[in-house]
Amino acid sequence: MPPPPFIIDSHIHLWDSGDIDKLAWCKPEDTLARRCTVEDYVEAVNSTAPEAEESSSAGDGPRVGYIFVECDRANDGGADWTQPLAEVTMMRQIIEAEGESSSTGSTASSQARCLAMVPWAPVHSGPEVLERYLDAVQEAAGPVAWPRVRGFRYVVQDKPHGTMLADDFVAGLRLLGRRGFVFELGIDQHRRGRTQMEETEALLDRLHGDDVPEAERVVLVVNHLAKPDLTVLNPAADRGFAAWRNAMFALGKASPSHVFVKMSGLFSEMPDALRNQPSNAFFVATFPWFAVLLAALGPSRLMFGSDWPVCTARYASLLAVEGTASSDAEDAAATATTPDKKISKAEAGAWDKWRRIVAQMCYMATLGEDDEAMIWAGTAVKAYGLDTEK
Repeated sequence: MPPPPFIIDSHIHLWDSGDIDKLAWCKPEDTLARRCTVEDYVEAVNSTAPEAEESSSAGDGPRVGYIFVECDRANDGGADWTQPLAEVTMMRQIIEAEGESSSTGSTASSQARCLAMVPWAPVHSGPEVLERYLDAVQEAAGPVAWPRVRGFRYVVQDKPHGTMLADDFVAGLRLLGRRGFVFELGIDQHRRGRTQMEETEALLDRLHGDDVPEAERVVLVVNHLAKPDLTVLNPAADRGFAAWRNAMFALGKASPSHVFVKMSGLFSEMPDALRNQPSNAFFVATFPWFAVLLAALGPSRLMFGSDWPVCTARYASLLAVEGTASSDAEDAAATATTPDKKISKAEAGAWDKWRRIVAQMCYMATLGEDDEAMIWAGTAVKAYGLDTEK
């Protein structure tokens, strides 16, 4: 399935080798303890999944606009803003460099352009602290990059239950709504169970209830399908799947202009048994989740996201069973813990692999051209208020 001519990748992360020790979750031995730059991302977009190499040529990837999402840099529980603001400064440099090179088309920005960024924010600290932080982000971003700050994220998947329903948290989100920013909601149904899904429904009532002025109704973008449990063998009979499905339909009942879901992150959720199957088996196994999303929200509220480079982290073992050359596997192993090395050629195919899986979903669901265009780009434009012409 050839890629569409233009894709908005709604979820990528970037860091250089010198930033690795600033990532709160990353250990020196981790697969992702290496550079992941715009140049590496463009290489991934131009790479081909192993099973498609006979029918595709390298270097013919689609034109891509991406949304940078914060990488959870160390912040001392929200008290220290140094690293989150340094991340904003990093993106400022990338965006300003795009402007300087756009006339020549000589850099990675000619194919992959940053359309928006979503920095970290201490939403849990309440509106007064959050207001000061937004001022600090504006200063760090500068006049060129600040307009591309379209939202903020504070991951709650690893926080105590009740975090997202605290008064300060809700008030912080209402502030983002007043300021016209999106909030990225990172929750984890697989590991945290039904409680986070139930709290999300309660949060929607507090954010979008009849007593909330329209100007304060923040747009919520749910990351990674809320991380469902893909270890389920029989979704139709599983209580966890039923809880996730009910939560998706609850999201679907919310305002169509205020709640969206990213089709991203499932490579990180796949069980070992599924990783040892060909990619088509991965699509078949996950189609029940895709079907729920389409029924509950529809294409106009779903958006493609690669979750690059996280999508590469558990990809090597999948490659081995699909006939990837041993030299590529050795290349992946050699670069895994070398910070200055690029992501291997083999692992770079993860981006194309996920794109093909989403394309297969569109095909199997018999989506029309307009609906497909929403998933690939249109929904992101609507949710984030993007101007793709600038």
